Amino acid sequence: HRVELFTTASEIAEFRDAFVRPPQVTVLPFPRKRWPRADEIFASLHRGLIYNRRTDLIAKVGQLHPSETNAFKYWSYRAVFQPLSKIRPLRDLVRWLDFRMLPVVEYDELFQKEKPALLFSTNIMEFEDVQLAKAARRNGVPVIGMPKSWDNLSKTGFRVKPDRMIVWSPFMRDEARRFQNIPADRVDIVGVPQFDSYAQPDRLATREVFCREVGLDAKKRFILFGSEGKHTPRDAEVVQ
Repeated sequence: HRVELFTTASEIAEFRDAFVRPPQVTVLPFPRKRWPRADEIFASLHRGLIYNRRTDLIAKVGQLHPSETNAFKYWSYRAVFQPLSKIRPLRDLVRWLDFRMLPVVEYDELFQKEKPALLFSTNIMEFEDVQLAKAARRNGVPVIGMPKSWDNLSKTGFRVKPDRMIVWSPFMRDEARRFQNIPADRVDIVGVPQFDSYAQPDRLATREVFCREVGLDAKKRFILFGSEGKHTPRDAEVVQ
């Protein structure tokens, strides 16, 4: 098999050194672009049709900061989407309208040239992955999709329903059915791919080696604080 990595990291030397192995594994550039307004509208519709306690809380207090919302926006959102979210066929109707009204044509030449057997999306809800999945659909290429994290399935409706979905656990398989209208027989449980390295002890450094590499005293206890960067601008307050 031949694998082509379509990625925004195509020009990063460290990425190429780690993953590119010609001729079996090659890389294609995928330039980032801003979301068009029409895409933002459809993305909002897909989010709204997945209504639960978590999405209600985000609408009430904001995703990153309270300034994102107010009482009028919250109650308007709740009045519209709480009842509509109970009509499950609406999710597939919005997907169909999304595909028909916002077709992705700029990758037709690529698909016709490379003739891939399938498209594997490692983050099926990401804007770039959505564009590629739409292009695959347009060119008759099957799509295998994987959510990046455990909470993606209950957070927003996926703009493209993949032919097969890969998930971590039975819990996520049930959420794929409940929130994404994907039948259980089209969902495969494979574990957590990005955590595979932790299950290989020979790849993990000892405490002493790790502390020496990062300049810590191995005899002392320390706290690791993981930031999400621009997505959590108030991290400094948490650290304090």
